[in-house]
Amino acid sequence: MVEINKKFGFYGTMKNQVGLIQTKQIWNITLLKISEMYPEKKKEEIIDLLNSPAGRHFADELTDMPDKPNPHVVMLRIALLNRLKFERWWAYFYGVKLPTKDLNKRLLYKNAIENQIGKKRIRELMASIIGCANNKVWENPRVWLNGENTTTQELEIMWSYIQEYLTSKRIKHGHKRIPAEKTENCRTTNTTGC
Repeated sequence: MVEINKKFGFYGTMKNQVGLIQTKQIWNITLLKISEMYPEKKKEEIIDLLNSPAGRHFADELTDMPDKPNPHVVMLRIALLNRLKFERWWAYFYGVKLPTKDLNKRLLYKNAIENQIGKKRIRELMASIIGCANNKVWENPRVWLNGENTTTQELEIMWSYIQEYLTSKRIKHGHKRIPAEKTENCRTTNTTGC
């Protein structure tokens, strides 16, 4: 069993911000939420991340308010959390730097996702990643896609999930590109089986 870092990390930072009683509640809710988002991760892995500097920065982000941090707002922010918002903390924990993107890239990703969102399977994939199916925070993927607080980084990660799905679908159904010279031969010779 992994010990909880009660001086630093997520727990220690949260305790300094909102007090011990509230921190215990927030800790339990956070563990539950992250384990729902990442069923493939063990509880120890999640605690390791929360004990690390990534956990401390994550706590800072949740308690970033103009006045004294409000524990209810913190819990609401955790409820709104989804895999896409949390990916950067895993990346930080593993020492991977995610690239920052400008507004033009944001528009490109939004348009690319919008072009795919009409397909039922893509909508279902997006809904499961965002958390529409679990707690109805987002009514549907379009609400998330057009949300003001949806970051370019999140759009990029979502697009990578969609690309991965489309690639695996093509491979599964045996779709392969036909070389250009073969298609040209088929046109000129009218050969069947091309």
